[in-house]
Amino acid sequence: MASFEFVSPAKIIFGCGKVEEIGNEVRGYGRRVLLVTGRRAIKETGILKRVVESLSRAKVEVTHFDSVPPEPTIDVVNKGVTFCSQEGCDLTIGLGGGSVLDVAKAVAYLVKKPGIPFIAIPTTAGTGSEASFNSVITYPTEKKKKSIRDHQMMAKLVIIDPELILRCPKDVTIFSGLDALVHLIEGFVSRGANPLTDSLALSGIRLIHQAIRKVVREPCDIEDREKMSLAALMGGIVLANAGLGAVHGLAGSIGGKIDAPHGLICAVLLPWIVEYNLTTASSRFGQIAEALDSVSALDGIRTLLTDLEIPPYLGPLGVKEEDLPLIVCDASSSIKFNPRETDLESLVELLKRAI
Repeated sequence: MASFEFVSPAKIIFGCGKVEEIGNEVRGYGRRVLLVTGRRAIKETGILKRVVESLSRAKVEVTHFDSVPPEPTIDVVNKGVTFCSQEGCDLTIGLGGGSVLDVAKAVAYLVKKPGIPFIAIPTTAGTGSEASFNSVITYPTEKKKKSIRDHQMMAKLVIIDPELILRCPKDVTIFSGLDALVHLIEGFVSRGANPLTDSLALSGIRLIHQAIRKVVREPCDIEDREKMSLAALMGGIVLANAGLGAVHGLAGSIGGKIDAPHGLICAVLLPWIVEYNLTTASSRFGQIAEALDSVSALDGIRTLLTDLEIPPYLGPLGVKEEDLPLIVCDASSSIKFNPRETDLESLVELLKRAI
């Protein structure tokens, strides 16, 4: 058996109603919190009020930074770093989706050396940002997304309360859930996979297969929300330890050039990359097929995407053939973990078919 390393958040609290424990938990990390959120939804759902009240009961001071857009830029991160420093905050809490968590962890890492504690409370199920040590940030002038990565960025505490995603919009539920599925599939066939990530990946794939169609039809089904939340957490741990592959290597590059949700881009790319990788990782895709209750991994994936009304091509999302060489050249380092070797020519040809 090959040697490997394994990292994960220092502490994970999972369960309905567990967000109420944030105040008591935070006191071990600091007394002045920079609470990072999005601009509107978190207030409208009442989640923000619950968190602030819990922190207040624990005598923790809260400074609210609510400037995070769906696709955060380096300017937003820099603004957060300045604000955090000026307010004298000694930890950050990210309360929101993946973009919010990415900003909160980047601010915690950059505000001073060696950084301050970062706590994650996800309100979507899919990005896995609560369990990874990287932050994906957009650089608009370069039309690129880049990752800041360091083990110091791993969360000290993660609170996953499935009740927080009950009011998650349908499109966010689908796109974030499919992002998690891609994390699990790519992580399972990755060159960096190990026995621990294998177990998590297959379990997570099964959970998403069981839950995602149902939770789209019945968004208030807490049992299925629990399954999606757990699968997303597993996906985050898998991507942090096993790496990903060509889907995420290309999706980040595409996302820097078009205005489309990351999870949607990944979902459209997935069957094309799976087809490309089949000859190299056939036995692993056989296990994925079993987890999807399908005769083949590709059939199971295509059926799921059709059921969720995901378009089969990239063209309708705004990807143009003349942009493909630049997209491939700007692919992220995730691509090095792809099970089958890639090069500029093979990936451009693959993307031409996917358009």
